[in-house]
Amino acid sequence: MSTELDSFATTLAVQDVWGEAMGMTLAALVFALLGPAPGQATDAARARALNELRARVSEPERLEHAFAVEAIMVALAHRAGGDRQEWALAGLLHDIDLAETRATPSQHGVVGARLLAGLGFSDAIVHAVQTHDDAAGLPRTSPIAHALYCADRGYWAVRATGLRFPSPEASAATPVSIVSALEQKGATDRIDAKLTAECGRLGLTLEDLLGLCLGVLRSPLAERGSDGHSSR
Repeated sequence: MSTELDSFATTLAVQDVWGEAMGMTLAALVFALLGPAPGQATDAARARALNELRARVSEPERLEHAFAVEAIMVALAHRAGGDRQEWALAGLLHDIDLAETRATPSQHGVVGARLLAGLGFSDAIVHAVQTHDDAAGLPRTSPIAHALYCADRGYWAVRATGLRFPSPEASAATPVSIVSALEQKGATDRIDAKLTAECGRLGLTLEDLLGLCLGVLRSPLAERGSDGHSSR
């Protein structure tokens, strides 16, 4: 783990904008995303969640997305004072029903929430998963739900620019350049007023969220879960 931490720390060291925006030191960022901490998902809890996810989701790109959103959620929990275990697990499991709901988008999250409730996951996780997609049309009423919405949409906003990770272009990207790239592509719907408002509920700006997502996508957690196992 020390080698991975060193590598991740080096990656984050050049991301002053992200660190400052999140109000966290570099050490705190590394600790929040990789280090064991009170409230962060225990090995047993995460292993169980990952087994349930892998039983239903096999596409590498979808697993990479789950791992990235998990990492974003841990950092958001650190900033917003959330329970890191619950927030991380919500991020990891939010698309667990994807195979079942591809043909019925309005049920995405709803089916997953029902499944997770049956598996004994907390009400907080169930609510966040149930409401994370606008297609379901359900209100978000808790910080973890607002955070999951932001983490999921923030990830896809950065991906919509076409940036490849890793690459020199991705290393040089900033929240401002992400917004500019989306404007040039006519994809500003990725960063609409609703997302900005949801960020505000967590005490963040849209730029804060995009910087955080960039940091995660530059890190090893974009391709591997916090258990260190590749999604490929």
